[in-house]
Amino acid sequence: MLRCKSKGFSLVEVLIASSIFLSIIITLIPIAAIVKQEQNMLKIKREAVLMLHDELQDFLWKDTSLPATIERDVKNTQVIFHFEKEGKYVKGCTDIEARKGKQETICLYGISR
Repeated sequence: MLRCKSKGFSLVEVLIASSIFLSIIITLIPIAAIVKQEQNMLKIKREAVLMLHDELQDFLWKDTSLPATIERDVKNTQVIFHFEKEGKYVKGCTDIEARKGKQETICLYGISR
């Protein structure tokens, strides 16, 4: 009597495939979380720079006393804008909390009339 060979997977093959699959998943989940966190931080930075530009326009076109400090809320994050005169330029800066609590300063300049 001839025995028919099984065409299925053995237990060892299933365990190896499962361990490879789980290793990939365990590696990708933290990477995806970090990417999402950085994406949100970039949204806040982009919005803060846009608001800085808009606020700087008021100081360039209107006679507003300098130096000045303005606080705004950007996507539930408190952002502080600093404006001062540097020669013929008006300098507007904002401090944004970057990765791991480090502060990042972004400045824009404009020529006052």
